[in-house]
Amino acid sequence: MELIIMFGVAIVVVILAGIAIIGGLTERVKRPTGELKEQISNLEKRVNHLEDNNK
Repeated sequence: MELIIMFGVAIVVVILAGIAIIGGLTERVKRPTGELKEQISNLEKRVNHLEDNNK
């Protein structure tokens, strides 16, 4: 009986670890994209500001 319970607990742990790994990977993929979009937006603002000053 104890062996069955331990097997069940092991399956739950493996499933939770898999969910955590997948969640971490998706977060890692999403985060750089958001930061890059913010940097691009800042650069566009700076370019527009410089263009306005040169006119």
